[in-house]
Amino acid sequence: MNWVSVVAVASLGVLAPSTARADEPSAADIASARKLGFEGITQADKGNCAGAVDKLARAEKLFHAPTTLGRLGECQVQLGKVVEGTENLGRAAREELAPNAPPAFVAARARAKKALAAAMPKLAHAKIVVKAPPGVTFAVAVDSVPVPAANVGEDRALDPGPHLVEATAPGYLTASSAINLREGGTEEVTLTLAVDPNAAKAAPVVASPAGADTTTAKPVTPPAEGSPNRTLAYVVLGVGVVGVGVGTVFGLTALSKKNDLAKECPNNACRTTQQDNLDSAKSAGTISTIAFGAGAAALIVGGVLFFTASPRATTAKVAAPAKLVARPYFDMTSAGVVGSF
Repeated sequence: MNWVSVVAVASLGVLAPSTARADEPSAADIASARKLGFEGITQADKGNCAGAVDKLARAEKLFHAPTTLGRLGECQVQLGKVVEGTENLGRAAREELAPNAPPAFVAARARAKKALAAAMPKLAHAKIVVKAPPGVTFAVAVDSVPVPAANVGEDRALDPGPHLVEATAPGYLTASSAINLREGGTEEVTLTLAVDPNAAKAAPVVASPAGADTTTAKPVTPPAEGSPNRTLAYVVLGVGVVGVGVGTVFGLTALSKKNDLAKECPNNACRTTQQDNLDSAKSAGTISTIAFGAGAAALIVGGVLFFTASPRATTAKVAAPAKLVARPYFDMTSAGVVGSF
């Protein structure tokens, strides 16, 4: 190791603040950085950049020093990491040093400027162009590292050597191209996206009415069919049962009165005192006939409704059936069933 490097590493302890703040490296961090930096520079001086890079990078993370950063950049360029190496050399070359900075730091900055000038011509570039249908959103990556959309179609700095350029988009086949860039070379890569024949077809979008929220398309699901809605059938059948019941009651009453009159009216000749009983018997018979007829009709209608009831929807609210209120009626001249919805 040359004397400049030894002084530079030793200067890490000189520049460290006597009382560290919460956002500054601790004394242990600085001591560790000094040891790692010394080992890394020793390896670099021996020409072993592969062994030096890791230690120099660790030292730089613990405590920044232009001497460590500059030598790290040099080794990265030697290992073919030209993009990363020139960036670190550029930071070291632009370092703003304090007036009382150690001479080793000043020398490290000058060395970084010289190394940067020699490394910049080694940078390679690739211009990536993607051909895709209008409106297709695609992604580009080089060696599986995403490329920002702003850099697509423009020169992108890359290390010399082989690279794999890829473009992907949903529903399209991956377009790729292998390139091998020479030092200082520039190459244009054109990738064309083709529709993937095996991609699932997109579900059709249901048109929304004007003014509707279309931020989220939802599939239209028909309501599932449940058990038949026989509520109205049960109501009408109930009315029929009531009508038959009323007809039965008045029929028995008419029959009873007829038997009584048969005793009082021999040969069907009744005295005037039996006129009220005769009228009452006729009225009961009439009411019985009407009630039976209305009840039978209701039973028939209810049966039809029972067997033709439509299934009720289970995924939507079903309107409640009209409420039917039914009641039998009778008087001295008529009988039947009345109702309201």
